[in-house]
Amino acid sequence: MRVDQKQARYLGIALIVLGAIAVLKFWGLVLPLTLGGLGGFLYMQRRQMGRIGEAVQFGLCLIGSALLLLVNFFVPGVLLLGGASLLLRGREPEVDRKVQYYLGRIQARLSNRQQPGAQSVPVQHPPQDHTNTAQAQTEDDDAATGKTIRL
Repeated sequence: MRVDQKQARYLGIALIVLGAIAVLKFWGLVLPLTLGGLGGFLYMQRRQMGRIGEAVQFGLCLIGSALLLLVNFFVPGVLLLGGASLLLRGREPEVDRKVQYYLGRIQARLSNRQQPGAQSVPVQHPPQDHTNTAQAQTEDDDAATGKTIRL
């Protein structure tokens, strides 16, 4: 069985998370993390396939269920998720654009945090006068050779 790099990376991360859960005895997090991870995976997969409607519905249902399990609000929350799912029918592309916008903002913030001090600062250059460029060039050449020119 040959596993490519991406799959090996995901499997390694999953094993580390599972080991941390076992060490810290947070077994209640296994199901919410699984649902959330599956929801994110299916959202991205369906989106790449061009099935925006399915992507938004999978993301809403699975990630929403994971959050409801974490806050112990599952039964009434499922009713809320079902209602939200029905209200989103036909508006999935708009919701997807907003999700992508906010994910982009989060990614931009995270990339700025990873590079402290690497903020983009606009550099202002003074305006240059190109009319006397030849004269300035000869003056620079003369200054470099040590010649004195008198006018």
